[in-house]
Parts: sequence; structure tokens; C-alpha cells
Amino acid sequence: MHWFTADTHYGHDRIIDLCHRPFTDASAMNACMLVECRDRVQPSDDLWVLGDFIGGRTTDAQRRDIRTIYHAIPGRKHLVRGNYDEPGSVICHGIAMPILWSMDEDCSCAITQC
Repeated sequence: MHWFTADTHYGHDRIIDLCHRPFTDASAMNACMLVECRDRVQPSDDLWVLGDFIGGRTTDAQRRDIRTIYHAIPGRKHLVRGNYDEPGSVICHGIAMPILWSMDEDCSCAITQC
């Protein structure tokens, strides 16, 4: 089965206020989203993340949390990089997720080979 999600913004405290998410902090948001994902996505499924898996610039501690979350998500994961996903963030976070689509600095589109 194929599952699609977008704008999870794992580790992004400010997104709670910006998008009126019903959480007290990023840790509570991360935990809730992870439970919901694990309840649905099976190890044999494909999960397509259509932009903004993470919340932009992150600290080392947040990167560790994001790596833990990533590895706890079941299924084969595919990323379409969003405007909050730092260039190279997938590599910087130690996550081996293929980047299928990205935006260049001048906002032109580029497809990245996986």
C-alpha cells in the first residue's frame, strides 16, 4: 500500500503556533504523529513524505531525535524535499532516505536521482 503525508515538521516547535497544531511542544507533536503513523503504515508499505519532513534548522539534539523518529517509522520511505527541509538535511541527520524532488536556490525544480 502507498501512504502519503506532508508537512510533518518533526522537531519544529514554531510550527505549532504557525499552524495552530494542538500540542504543547514539538516532543508531544512528534510522539503523536509517530503513533498515528505506526498505527497505519506497515513494514511492506511505501510512505511518501511530500515535503517538510523536518522543521528547518535543527540542533544536534533535535537531529538525534529526528533520526530516532525516522527509524521508528515503518515501511519504505520516500522524500520530496520541501522548503523547510535543509539542503543535505537527510544526509546530515544520518538518514538514508532518497530525495526524489528538490527546489534549487533560484526556485527552479530539479529531480534528484536515487
